[in-house]
Parts: sequence; structure tokens; C-alpha cells
Amino acid sequence: MDVERSGGSSGFARVGALLGWVGCGVCLLYAAFALASALEAVLAWRGVVELDRERAAPFLFVVHALTGAVALAAGALQLRSTTAAGGGATSFHRRLGWAYAVCAPATAVAGFLVTLDYEVGAGAVLAFGMQSTLWGGTTLLGVAAARRGARASHRAWMIRSYALALFFVTFSLVHPAVVALEWSRAATFGLAVPLSTALNVLGGELWLRARRGSTAVAASPSR
Repeated sequence: MDVERSGGSSGFARVGALLGWVGCGVCLLYAAFALASALEAVLAWRGVVELDRERAAPFLFVVHALTGAVALAAGALQLRSTTAAGGGATSFHRRLGWAYAVCAPATAVAGFLVTLDYEVGAGAVLAFGMQSTLWGGTTLLGVAAARRGARASHRAWMIRSYALALFFVTFSLVHPAVVALEWSRAATFGLAVPLSTALNVLGGELWLRARRGSTAVAASPSR
């Protein structure tokens, strides 16, 4: 029985590790896309290239895209480094953590300020503000927990924070689906933004529940 449980657990662990690296790769691709968008905005700002449409608040957009790219990449690599280290905090993990902790709130604030110059309607602006507040708030709570030495609380808040960081990914999938409804621009963003945020919040809580379940199984005595 113990051998069967051990074999099954190791199999799930390998699948989980593979999916984790796939997810990390997806996040790194989105980070690269954000960097490319920032570079494109800078070149357009300097008159080197022409864009199909003008960026709202170009300077803030560049800040938003650059810090967002760092946050996505640092968060993904940090989660993988934690898993590889068996849950411990290496020096590499800490450096990535500080990069994420600085860039995530900066991305959230800059992104919200960009929406103030973006014609998406008051409802969408409020939704963007909610997402920015949740993302920045969970990040700061995670940092505060780390400084207190509350490792479990720190890990939980940072998982919630990174789930909200993945708004970039979720919104890129949800928005085209809502566009297909052929609603007005304001209505489209008014639905896509809170729906994407809600999915990320739900995903973060499910992520935490799955971690607690796997920890409980690992801690239970063998039979």
C-alpha cells in the first residue's frame, strides 16, 4: 500500500512539475510580449515607427508594460525556484521576490492611471481600479507577512497576488470572447475587466486550496 501511494504521489508530482514549467513558460512569453509593447511604444513616441492607433498616456503605458513584464517574469521564476528548493527561500528567490514586490504595485498604479486616459467608460475604469487595488494590496500584505516572519501567510498572500498578476493572461482570453457579443466599447470593457479579475481571484483561492490539500496528504501517516 505504501509503495502504491508513493508511486502515485511521485507520478502526480512529476505531472505537477511539468505543468508548473509550462505555466512558467507561458508567463515568460507574456512578459516578452509586454517588453515588446513597451519598446514599440517608445519607438512610436520617438517618431521611429507609426502605430495603427495612438497609445493612451504613452509614458505611463511604457512604465506599466516594463514593470509588468518584470513582475510576470519574476513571479513565475520565483514560484518555480521555491518548488525546486522544496519550499525554502534561496537568495535567488529573495531577489526575485523583491523585484516582484516593487514592480507589481508600480504596474498596478501605472495601469490604472493609463485607463483614466483610455475611453472605456466609468464602469470599466472602476473595475480596473478594483483590480489594481486588489493586486497592489495583496502584494503589500505578502511583503508585510514576510517581514514579520509569517511564512505561511506570506506564501498565501503572494499566491493571491500573482494570481491577480495573471490578469494580463486572463484578460487577453476573456476580452476577445466578450468582443464577439458586439456590445459597445464601454459595455465590453465593463464586463471583460471584472470578469477577468473574478476569474483570477477564484483561481488564486483554488490554487491555495490545492496546496493545502497536497500538504495535508503529504503530512498524513502512511497506512
